[in-house]
Amino acid sequence: MGCWCLTTPGMLPLPPELPSYIPMNNDTFTTDAGQDMVRDSARKFAEGSANLKAYRARRQTLPGLEPQLVKAMADMGWFGTLIPEAHGGMALPLKALASIVEELGKSLLAEPLVAVAGLAARALVHGDNEALKARLLPALASGERLIALAWQEEGTSIDPLAIATRAKSHGNVICLSGRKRFVAGGAAATGFLVTAMAADGLAVYWVDATAPGLTISHEWRADGSPATALVLDGVQVDASQCLACGARAEEALARAIDEAAVLSAAELLGVMTAALDITLEYMRTRVQFDRPIGSFQALQHRAADLYLQRELAAAALSSAIATLDTRADATARQIAASRAKSRCSEAGMRIARDAIQLHGAMGFTDECDAGLYLKRTIVLSGWLGNATVHKARVSRLRPGLKLETASAATATADAVTMKKFDAMIALPVGDRDWNALTEDEFRHMAAEFFATRLPAELRFLSRRPLWLEVRPWYEALSHGGWLAPSWPTEHGGMGLEASKLMVYHEEMGRSGAPRHLEQGINYIGPLLIARGTAEQKAFYLPRILTGEHRWCQGYSEPNAGSDLASLRTAATLDGDAYVVDGEKIWTTMAHQATHMYALVRTDKEAKKHAGISMLILDMTARGIGVRPIRNIVGHEELCQVLLDKVRTPKANLIGDLNDGWKVSRTLLGFERNTVGSPRTCLAALERLEIAMRTTGEDSLYGDRLTQSWLDVADLATMYERFVQAVRSGANPGFEVSVMKIWATETLQGLTELLIEVLGEAGTIAGPQDFGGTAIDVLAPFLDSRSTTISAGSSQVQRNVIAKRVLHL
Repeated sequence: MGCWCLTTPGMLPLPPELPSYIPMNNDTFTTDAGQDMVRDSARKFAEGSANLKAYRARRQTLPGLEPQLVKAMADMGWFGTLIPEAHGGMALPLKALASIVEELGKSLLAEPLVAVAGLAARALVHGDNEALKARLLPALASGERLIALAWQEEGTSIDPLAIATRAKSHGNVICLSGRKRFVAGGAAATGFLVTAMAADGLAVYWVDATAPGLTISHEWRADGSPATALVLDGVQVDASQCLACGARAEEALARAIDEAAVLSAAELLGVMTAALDITLEYMRTRVQFDRPIGSFQALQHRAADLYLQRELAAAALSSAIATLDTRADATARQIAASRAKSRCSEAGMRIARDAIQLHGAMGFTDECDAGLYLKRTIVLSGWLGNATVHKARVSRLRPGLKLETASAATATADAVTMKKFDAMIALPVGDRDWNALTEDEFRHMAAEFFATRLPAELRFLSRRPLWLEVRPWYEALSHGGWLAPSWPTEHGGMGLEASKLMVYHEEMGRSGAPRHLEQGINYIGPLLIARGTAEQKAFYLPRILTGEHRWCQGYSEPNAGSDLASLRTAATLDGDAYVVDGEKIWTTMAHQATHMYALVRTDKEAKKHAGISMLILDMTARGIGVRPIRNIVGHEELCQVLLDKVRTPKANLIGDLNDGWKVSRTLLGFERNTVGSPRTCLAALERLEIAMRTTGEDSLYGDRLTQSWLDVADLATMYERFVQAVRSGANPGFEVSVMKIWATETLQGLTELLIEVLGEAGTIAGPQDFGGTAIDVLAPFLDSRSTTISAGSSQVQRNVIAKRVLHL
């Protein structure tokens, strides 16, 4: 095999508008502008170079790469992205190359970056032969040499030690004998880093592609690209060509493989994004039965699920990149890499498979681009360990790493912080400036407050408590000035900014605090502050804070649940009062409420979403009847409310007449601070793990427990991204729908698995003892049935995603 030449004649010229090399370093990349610059350059490169016709023509040809494109990548400096500046590279973090690879993956242009600039380059960087590194890394960074790592011998293991190739020393001469397969980038390589077992353990050697005794052959992968195989028959190398040996070699290989696995996950993310995009465009334009197929709800929900999988993959990938770029310990690094590769492999395969199905018969033809993305996904999913292999590694390593959201990791408060806490609490409520504290200081204070003042009997209840049960805690929060975190201080609230509001809810959830009249504090209170009259604020807000007024929500009706705009409860003006007739259903804790905010129809002639107003009703008014409904758990949380000529003052109109739909959407916006928090799922996962360890069922159901752990971990990462968006001042919309679907369905899966693994014990009602921990197995399972129904069912959330995000 001859040397690979980047200037092979006769190839297609590159478009002149491609961006030129952008000199960067680690300092500039850490800025948002620097990160955007790298991604934008890759995006423009992909847009200018995308040519799927040429990609088809390259299949099953050697070297399987477009020389002009590879040269352009070298000119951009991408081969040196992760190489130290001392060796001619840019010394950028993994995130930089991941961004480039993801963008190029959308156009199937990422090869050979992951194999060469990722896997081989990082193996070299982590080695300890400085002379060899000084010789090879500059040539790799410039594109003069393309180097491939030959480490696999069978395709089911990601263990660098699972090899039979041997290295025997004869003085300063090393003799290599063995076979290697699945060498990515090997068809264009000028040389190889070859792993072998030597007298001192694992070793990595530099072998030139023209070395005597080296036989190079190729197998065709699913996408038509070559996988190189090497036969080393007594190949001789000098001892100076050993990159690393023993423990250093193991560490170098392990780190390089993890980093490359994350980069391949980034390419998978780009591939699946493009596959989903072309499928959505097809669904918008392909007409069947005189309608675009994207208008059929069954296909909309399927597309929404694919989008959800793509978002989960993006979350797992971002978490892995952050972990590896912060130089975490080996266990954290390996789990993060396996999370990303496993999730991106599964999501990519699901999206690519469904892309074929959703294209119909056209999807089964070679001329349909969906097939190209499926085949590339097959290759990437299997390379560097498939989803099953990486889940098995997570299962082995997981006990060494506690799953927790990064933003909710609470450390012990120091004496200085507690002094500030005591001083703040001593101030009158209206004089406290919580936002003057750092986020960490406020987190410590919130954790301290909930840990020391929440009664043990109210922690982690499996039901909503009655008012008399929660009243002392509610009053303690009120008197301490900790009851209304989002309210402005002038109305008796804490006035927390968005980031600290997230912290408040996270720490309250961590403590297991009960849901305390949330309709008043979290919904109607903020709504009155935003849309209420001065008189309404003055009358209702203080009474919400004291607990004198307790609220319920009057939205759903017997024939107007998800289709809320079909409500029939009507209000007619009679003098200075509205007279309300109708019925509300599924009204949570109405039998404990003193007031209701209700949507009513005030103009029967108006369009469906118009002619609706929001009114305040006094639950003690004549004509109101409340019937508690026992839910599937056996608790009376839901109610039917009958309204028979109920009079409410005209002054109880919230917002403008016939503007209730907009008013209600304002209220729904207040849900964003609590929806999607992983705390409930984390608690359910903890109960599941305790029960499985105690009963010994972790061996039988270990794979499913690992999958559950991964599902919760990716939910936590999605929530972290959501929190960061809120902190930056963004107003997330559809992200709430994505998180609600995954959070509620993950919770249901956890409670279902708990019942299944316990067998007969899963049928017992009430708390049971598991190694000293009391766990109610049945109630959480039954109670979680409502989570995918309430506050917008999962089906409605999928409709939202399909229409507002995917534009179907």
